[in-house]
Amino acid sequence: MQYIKQFDSIRALSISLVLISHWWPKDHLLNITPNGALGVDTFFVLSGFLITSILFQRKEELDEKGLLFNLKNFLVRRTLRIFPIYYILLTLLFILDARDGLLSTEYVYHFTYTSNFSIFKNEQLDGSFSHLWSLSVEEQFYLV
Repeated sequence: MQYIKQFDSIRALSISLVLISHWWPKDHLLNITPNGALGVDTFFVLSGFLITSILFQRKEELDEKGLLFNLKNFLVRRTLRIFPIYYILLTLLFILDARDGLLSTEYVYHFTYTSNFSIFKNEQLDGSFSHLWSLSVEEQFYLV
């Protein structure tokens, strides 16, 4: 798929919306709209668009080599792109945030990309690790 420069602007806007929602109080003028939800939803829409575009581009290859080959190829590429930095981040957060003890009590959720289930089960965010829920949802989307 050809790189689309304009998506960088949409990503920057989405990041800004999420940061605004976290940095300013909920009753602040900047948070009149649900900025965090809009930013996250935009990221998910972009991901869905890009993944679907890749799949449509590879349709000929899919027909030629089969679904399992292409699925394996896709999952390997995504794994090599996301897993190394994710586990480096988890390690750094564990070292820097050892005082909270969140990773040590919920480590299985974080290491298995199911931290969104942990948030649901505990009915609260995981402090320094709460942002990992979106990667969990994305990985679960890939598996489905």
